[in-house]
Formats: sequence, C-alpha cells, structure tokens
Amino acid sequence: LKRVLAASARAVGGKLDVVGMDACLMSMAEVGYQVRQSAAVLVGSEQTEPGYGWPYDCVLGALAKHPEMGSRDLGALIVREYLASYEAEDGVTQSACDLARADGLAAAVKALAETLTAALREPLMRHRMLVARARVQSYEIADNVDLADYCALLADLAPKTAVAARCADVLRVIVPGAPDEAAGYVLAQGSKGADLGNSHGVAIYFPTRTVSPLYARLDWAQVTGWGRFLAGYLAEVRGR
Repeated sequence: LKRVLAASARAVGGKLDVVGMDACLMSMAEVGYQVRQSAAVLVGSEQTEPGYGWPYDCVLGALAKHPEMGSRDLGALIVREYLASYEAEDGVTQSACDLARADGLAAAVKALAETLTAALREPLMRHRMLVARARVQSYEIADNVDLADYCALLADLAPKTAVAARCADVLRVIVPGAPDEAAGYVLAQGSKGADLGNSHGVAIYFPTRTVSPLYARLDWAQVTGWGRFLAGYLAEVRGR
C-alpha cells in the first residue's frame, strides 16, 4: 500500500488529497502512518463496514456542487454522509484523519510506549494496563482497540503518574479542535450503535495473545516501539 500510494503521488505531482478506505478496520494509527507521505487525509472505519459501504451518490453529489472544497472538508463530508446513511442497529464507525499530524501522533505514542515498557516492572501498573485492555473499545477484530479510549481508561486508573501524563499527551494529539498546534489528528469522526460508543476515530493494534511477526515491518512499529511494548506486556501478563 505504501509503495502504490507513493507511486500515485509521484504521478500526480503531489500528495493525494484524500485516500478513502471503503473497507473494514482501516482507520488505524499504523495505516495512517504508513501512507502519511503520500496523502493529506485518510478516511476509514475502525469497525467493519456493512456491505453497502459508502453512499457515493451523496458524497460525489456534494463534491460536484462544491468542487472547490479542500481535502479536510471532503474528509469530514464523507464521515457525515456515511453515518447518515446507516441506522443505529447497523453498528458503524467512520473517521477522517489529518496525516500531517501522523508524526506528532507517533511521537506521543513513542513516549507512551517507553513509559509503559518501564512501568511493566510494577505489579500495580501492569494490573492497571490489563484492566484498561479488558475494558477498552474493541472491534470485529479484537486485536484492534480505540487508542483514545485506552489512554483515557488507563489515565483514570493511574492518576498523577507518568503513565497518565503520557496518555494525556496522546489524547491531546488525537482530539479534533484542540488548541494545541500539534493536535487534531482526527478531523472528524462518529459512530452508531451502543457497542461502539467509545470510538474516537483511530484504532491501534493491541493483541492479547501474540504479536504478529509482520508487525515489526511497519514504519509505525519501527518508529514508536509499540511492538516492543506489546511483546513485553504479553510476556508479563501471560507469564512467559
């Protein structure tokens, strides 16, 4: 995917305005970071998508009426139209992410991963991580969890700690409309369905059994050290 989009960006002479993932489980920090140099905005779903996918008639109709709209506006429009096209019982998510903020998100998660890895030596903090993982918003593929929800849960469980501070840093980068210049990785997001109410627009890989051997090949894993944290966490909580 990285190679294909890089070739596409070269062919058009600049970053693609919007990469739309009309597919399941694609709004992940790992995916956004992998394609950050080739696109301005990534639109996708944390959850699986129903078979109908996007309402292209509504999206393209609005774009045809306002062809001057920028990538951020188009991304937000797709989110709105997608959510409007489904009922609550369909259980859907959709989000638009600003890939110019992907490096900021990676830096915040790197600091969090380093702090969490060091905190694995503390039995109480390990327990808090485990509790937060058990409660976090997850999706059809249970290894995918909402990044903001995990950070919020863990910060609540470990108040006034270095872990809570690093969680707060991640949340500041994710939240749309935050005053911080580095904030707003998630431009627009929403969900329908009671089981998805703690979705905030971007998921992260957090398995409970083993880490995929392919994970280390991703740019995100190499830059953030998230895979090393996962390996250490699983070794501790599974007693290996």
